Amino acid sequence: MRGKSDAELAEMALGSPAVHFASCVTIHNKDNEVTRPVPNILQLRMSEVYELCMALGVPCRMIVCKPRQVGCSTFASHICYHHGMRWRSAGITISDKSANSQKLMMKVRDYGVVDRFPWGIRQLKDTSMGLSWTNGTRWEVDSAENWKAGIGDTRQVFHSSETAKWPKTGVKNDKRVMAAVLPSISKGRSVVIAESTPEGANGWFYETWQEAVDVDEFLERRASGVDSGIVWIKVFAAWFEFVEHQRKEKVKEHERVEMERSITEREVALRERGISWEQLAWRRDMIRTECGGSEDIFDEYYPEDDVRCLKHDTLVPTARGMLPISLVQVGDKLSNGTVVAVSKTGYRPVHEVETSRGFRLECTYDHRLKLAGGGGFVRAVDSVGSVVELAAPIFSEEDYVHEWVGPAGVQCRLPITEDWARFIGYYEGDGSFYKNQLSLVVGSKDEDMKPLLLDLWLRLFGTIPQERKFKHARCHELRAASSDYAALFDALGLTDTSGEWRKRKVGVPEFIWRCPKPVVREFLRGLFEADGHVRSRGTAVQFFSKHKRFCQDVLLLLLGFGVHGKLRPVTAKLKGKEYPGWQIVIYKGYVGRYFEKIGFLSARKQAEGNGRFHVKNNGRKSEVLGMEDEVVRYSEQAEEREVWDLTMSNKPEFCANGIMVHNCFAVSGRPAFDVEALMAMEKRARGISASTGHLVMQESGSVSWSPRSDGGGDIQVWEEPREGCRYLVACDPATGEDQTTGKNPDRTSIGVWRQGYFDPVTGIDHRTRLVARVRSPFFGAGDEVAGHIMRLSRWYGGAIVVIEVNMGIHVVDRCKEAGIPLYMRKVPSARIGSEVMQYGYKLRDPEQRRQAVDALRVAIREQALDIACMDWIHEAKMFVVAKNGREEARGGEHDDDILMSAMAWYSMTSATEYRRTVRKRKLPSDYHSWKRIGSASRGW
Repeated sequence: MRGKSDAELAEMALGSPAVHFASCVTIHNKDNEVTRPVPNILQLRMSEVYELCMALGVPCRMIVCKPRQVGCSTFASHICYHHGMRWRSAGITISDKSANSQKLMMKVRDYGVVDRFPWGIRQLKDTSMGLSWTNGTRWEVDSAENWKAGIGDTRQVFHSSETAKWPKTGVKNDKRVMAAVLPSISKGRSVVIAESTPEGANGWFYETWQEAVDVDEFLERRASGVDSGIVWIKVFAAWFEFVEHQRKEKVKEHERVEMERSITEREVALRERGISWEQLAWRRDMIRTECGGSEDIFDEYYPEDDVRCLKHDTLVPTARGMLPISLVQVGDKLSNGTVVAVSKTGYRPVHEVETSRGFRLECTYDHRLKLAGGGGFVRAVDSVGSVVELAAPIFSEEDYVHEWVGPAGVQCRLPITEDWARFIGYYEGDGSFYKNQLSLVVGSKDEDMKPLLLDLWLRLFGTIPQERKFKHARCHELRAASSDYAALFDALGLTDTSGEWRKRKVGVPEFIWRCPKPVVREFLRGLFEADGHVRSRGTAVQFFSKHKRFCQDVLLLLLGFGVHGKLRPVTAKLKGKEYPGWQIVIYKGYVGRYFEKIGFLSARKQAEGNGRFHVKNNGRKSEVLGMEDEVVRYSEQAEEREVWDLTMSNKPEFCANGIMVHNCFAVSGRPAFDVEALMAMEKRARGISASTGHLVMQESGSVSWSPRSDGGGDIQVWEEPREGCRYLVACDPATGEDQTTGKNPDRTSIGVWRQGYFDPVTGIDHRTRLVARVRSPFFGAGDEVAGHIMRLSRWYGGAIVVIEVNMGIHVVDRCKEAGIPLYMRKVPSARIGSEVMQYGYKLRDPEQRRQAVDALRVAIREQALDIACMDWIHEAKMFVVAKNGREEARGGEHDDDILMSAMAWYSMTSATEYRRTVRKRKLPSDYHSWKRIGSASRGW
């Protein structure tokens, strides 16, 4: 404001809340000191939106997503005060709680006391209803706890504070409150500010944010003449845009070296965005001191970006292949980041969106698609005519093994090789299945395909099929019948058994989406060999099928190889008959890439493509399709389907069925454990299988292991007892017998842990390992729980038992009676003024729970645990930091395995050593008499 005269400054302050804020009022800062404020980046953006709307003469509707403690509520109150001083207004403040609403009204009152702007005689008066000024402006407050808040009256100003924290269920819910108060706001020169920190991907604030536009998009709409009524304008500032969010002292050289040594992948991404070492140091300090060491809590308090729902089988490209969204897991790597949250959002009406080239997406009406060229996002319901961004699928980084349970519970595994993919691709094009008979048809033009398929059949099945030549069809048939073919193809999902007879199931098999690129290539080669052809002199490659969904999936697979095609309806004619269907056309500009990346199997079709480089230019330009496409259809009809959401670590977007879409925004409940470590653990676990069976108590009191080859039994064992190793049994019992029933009953978790050790012979450092457990889920009651604990403890050499005692007193008593060693801990006693010994843990004590879970978190992050139990890994992925900072299972999930493990790891130093018991042979009572008689008979 330097160099401005008082008159110029007064004129600026009259039109700009930011200028008035900086020059005419004082506030109490974070240290409770009275100071002249300097507007920060968020406050300046809020003022800009307000000034723009007032200059255009349109109602100001502003929705603000803010980090914690950056003065957003303070400045929103100031805008409301400034507007009320400028024009006679009736205003209301509604916050999540009545006390917070009162605090905000006091801010408005304070501005009226300290304001030195020459408004004229506008005296402040306190009334029983709130505040009023002599110019007619008046102010009142209410809270979201009152669902009738704001009903009646006509107002020009509305400040909605911490809107995302308002109740979202029952009578007192945010949508009901907003529906009551918003109609009372005039459509003229009015202002509404809804501001909040993020709080979950639902409710009025979240849904309104999804539909809001930024300032640039708002101006573009105005310039294009689009009149869509009152528009909400969103305002956001990331945590690193605030000057105070950095360490005051410069990071020293040795600190920088240490930070570089310990930098994480997430921090590397921040550095690439221009984050300074001082800002990164401040972030680390805040995570450690205010967020309990949780990066996820920091993300909720201090968001980086303004980050709904897809059908369960929507394909998402991950490093494990193209997976249905319902199978995507926390930690899966996508092309633009890592999945940090997966949530099932229930059943909602699902609509289909289709593009001009044939890509399709099934989603809720309000799910947002990314516009091409950086134009933001558009809701599915509004997407027709919009050009959206496409994304090529990525294929698995690892070979895929299809697993299933065969007859008698036998575990079956089939690696999907290139040979299998080639055969299945051809089968999907020119194959059939009738009853137990598998058949492939080979055209007479491609005689070289017959020996190729015979050789493939022999390698895969170990048999040679029968041959049959049709007289008039100009083709050969290879066929063989066996119940083994039927069982295998049923397990692979390649047959349809819904009718009277088994038949071929047409489509891209689910396992193909999970295979690496060379395997997918062979599938496409076999498929196009069967049902594809090359147009004259290689000008185009075409593929035909009666099934539209099949063609759309093939179109998506081709995109993964950089081959662009179009889908169109066609009617094939053969011998006077018409066969309506669908055709994929790969035009001249991409035919060369098709032959280079994929190609055909037969010599004839491959040779037909050689002419593609010699086609004379007919004056037409090769069509360039690129990674964008126009939406041409939105299905108004919808059906209730299960839908899912993802949240990404970096950009707020991901690829779904080849179309870029928006991900969740500020979802509460982030993973409590290191995702990368859990993914590494899961990768190791996939190659390890457990032995299953029963532990049997003998009359002597010893315990023997009775394995079962059919996969049955109530015990899983990854490592039997080893001499010299130390073991511990841990148990987190269910909350009571009455809690082990119902839709989502509580469970009991019992596991045996082997302490880590170093083997000097092999030089291997063995991690602490979960070596055995009672099979999950286990809903047994007290005596059954005690029985499992006693048998496991004795089999592992009398291993010590640590148990959660709040709900396990009966189990503790049974173990004590049986002589099982129980873990005891020292607990301070206020009554006797010293420490006393108590059994096990009481995880209802927040401090004990926090200590145990924190220790487990460190162990997982440092990969100090060896766990091959997939049930355990799933629970660890679903264990999150809730919005209140408590670590717990995500809704609908369980945490019994996690709490059992936390107790075990925290108590691991008490593990007991296993020594094999050697029983001395008991001699007969008359052994010595017989010995004397024998000696005498031999003359001794």
